Amino acid sequence: MMHRSWFLRKILIHARFLAVRGGWRGGARRYMVGWCTLGAVCLLTGGPVGAESVGRATPEYLAPFILPSTTVGDPQVERGRYLVTLGVCHDCHTPKGPDGRPRLDRLLSGHPEGTPPAPAIPGAISACLTATCFTGPWGTSFARNLTPDRATGIGPWTEAYFIKVLRTGMRGNGEPLRPLMPWEWYRQLADDDLEAIFAYLRTLPPISNAVPEDLPPAQQ
Repeated sequence: MMHRSWFLRKILIHARFLAVRGGWRGGARRYMVGWCTLGAVCLLTGGPVGAESVGRATPEYLAPFILPSTTVGDPQVERGRYLVTLGVCHDCHTPKGPDGRPRLDRLLSGHPEGTPPAPAIPGAISACLTATCFTGPWGTSFARNLTPDRATGIGPWTEAYFIKVLRTGMRGNGEPLRPLMPWEWYRQLADDDLEAIFAYLRTLPPISNAVPEDLPPAQQ
């Protein structure tokens, strides 16, 4: 199951991301209020977290969370790095190590090839140990490889195709973007923001990692 602190961080950062982009409108407001309420309940019912958080913000602990700066003098790529970080893309697309921290040697490479999926648990959403795949009522979804590897990543993608996928929630093979991929929020970003994200992803080291296809409920 998802670790409580990871789950709460994902809720709160998504809320901040939407606030920055002006997403607090209509259904978005109701949806995020519901999730933030759930996060508050988890926080209040899970015991005090203040004590366990003391001293965690050390350079040693935070090292895997501090990404290197991008190409000097390229503000578009640097903005893309900022948006990818703020949009918590790493929470799903970068595999986690045994300590729950991201593996920078596998940056945004998606669910590790050959590792087992998250188990199906009736009435619950589960995550695998690397926090790159999730199983729930929709089936099992695997975080995709976002590196520019041409065989297994987004190397062949064009900027226009990348934006189309996030705007429509559909991949080129006709498969939908399944939970927990929040494309419904990302589609509200301006074109220049999505272009910046794509430009940043193109600067990543290509990693060969063939992510399996998502599984519908019947095939879990």
